[in-house]
Amino acid sequence: MLEFKSIKEILDNKKITMLVYGDSGMGKTRFAGTFPGLKMWIELEEDGLESVKGENVKSPKIKTFQEFEEFLENLPAYHEKFKFKTLVIDTMRGMQNMFFRDVRKKEIQRTFDDWNAWSSKLVATLSFLKQASKEGGFNVVYIAHQKNFTPVNGDGEHTEASWGADLNQANSTKLHAMVDIAMKMEIREFKVLDKNGKPALNRETGKLKSTTEFVGIIAKSEGNQVKIRTTFKGILDNSKELYFKNPSFYHFEAIKRLSDKGKQYQTLENIIKVADKLKEKGDK
Repeated sequence: MLEFKSIKEILDNKKITMLVYGDSGMGKTRFAGTFPGLKMWIELEEDGLESVKGENVKSPKIKTFQEFEEFLENLPAYHEKFKFKTLVIDTMRGMQNMFFRDVRKKEIQRTFDDWNAWSSKLVATLSFLKQASKEGGFNVVYIAHQKNFTPVNGDGEHTEASWGADLNQANSTKLHAMVDIAMKMEIREFKVLDKNGKPALNRETGKLKSTTEFVGIIAKSEGNQVKIRTTFKGILDNSKELYFKNPSFYHFEAIKRLSDKGKQYQTLENIIKVADKLKEKGDK
């Protein structure tokens, strides 16, 4: 007899695979650190863990792409041993550079075949980790710096810029396509409101008060490669930009938990409320 599962059971057991990208200092590492439980952190560029000191993190020493592949080959055994809840790849550019450092040991410069080999290796790695996440029950977070892809039209003129992960455009698009969520991190300035909901005034300067905060953009952002798959977004309005201030794992867990509720519950305000409650409880 076939086994049947409800949508709720599928969502309850589904783990997140996501890309988070942005400039240095935009809170990417800090965001990945909000995922609960032990995090297996693959640091492929130096000093990537400064902002998660003291967090529940294990980080193997990996210096070559061959060592990285050996880690992946033994991933089920490491998961069984450490029981980590999230695997973090930090960064995708570091992964690419590590691959080509191994290539340069054999050849003086990169060839077309080398780039094809890297593209194939990237897709194979992403596919493997997506399946491993599903079978092992852990989240996967890919961290990347951002890159500006400025296309040129037939007249040789630059057209509207597009932002994505710091790989070549084809591989950035492949990475974006193979995750459930792609989020761009920025810092934005917001007006401070008074108790009546009106812009607050700084009495000393006579200027409106403002504050800067990290934001994570996940939907309908002009020029940015962002997305959230249907199983995670419920009925969120994808016709306008969607972002969270100071985003955390709990925002996406809240979306998942509300996705089988009625329309009246699936609002941005409710997502934030549920996320705050989960964070207070430390719900995993």
